[in-house]
Amino acid sequence: VGLNGDQNKIHYSVVNTETLKMTNGILDTPAIPASAKYIHLGSVEYVKGKVFVQYGHSNDWPAAWERKVNIGVVDFATLKYEKTLTDNRSAGPGTNKLWLSSSFVDDSGNTYFATNVEWSNLKDGTPSAIYRIKAGTTELDASYFHDKASIGYDAVGLWYIGKNQAILKYIDTAVKGSTHLYAFAVFNLETGKITKKLTDIPHDNDAYIQNLIIEDGKVYMITNAETGKDYVYNYDIATGTVKTGMEMIGGYDYILRLDKMR
Repeated sequence: VGLNGDQNKIHYSVVNTETLKMTNGILDTPAIPASAKYIHLGSVEYVKGKVFVQYGHSNDWPAAWERKVNIGVVDFATLKYEKTLTDNRSAGPGTNKLWLSSSFVDDSGNTYFATNVEWSNLKDGTPSAIYRIKAGTTELDASYFHDKASIGYDAVGLWYIGKNQAILKYIDTAVKGSTHLYAFAVFNLETGKITKKLTDIPHDNDAYIQNLIIEDGKVYMITNAETGKDYVYNYDIATGTVKTGMEMIGGYDYILRLDKMR
């Protein structure tokens, strides 16, 4: 998926990975509101024949973004745009402006989407929020909404690590006078609460970084430490402990991605 040059249409390509045959098209999203000019594409998740596409709208800077969350529902078999799920308690198309994770499907088939209002220039205190689409449905779960009021912090990133748990990257309001204000915690998806702050991992200095990968019960994490050495940190999901792994030597200002090569 991607936008056209005018940033007002969402294009898609479906690729057959065996034959490499490609089918291209444009999603029939609703018209852009009169107060906006552009679409901003966020997270995309496929769940049992449906594709959920998260997006937002904006106008020329410095006009404020649309104060609204949009998640389009697309039938994969026909590629027909069926409807838009909306909510005005948060805004923006997600957290993955560059690489940061903000959506996933859990082991039970529930789909989670997060927003991050650092995307936009909203100045009205609009909170970041986490939404859920329950397995087998194509509606936002009316009983599920978590934002700063319930979590205690504005979230900027969310990674699923299994068994109803996620790693939450959040803005630590206790940090003053430093850009290293992004902390990490273990988050219970069902209750919407932080269960453990990962204080052994230094604060990061940017929201838009692919910080971690998960493999064999371990979470491997990177961060841009303000002082000291840079490591790959190893979080053991079963024991809840953090250890330092490989040291990254070189004195980096930004370590942007952690990826697994297969």
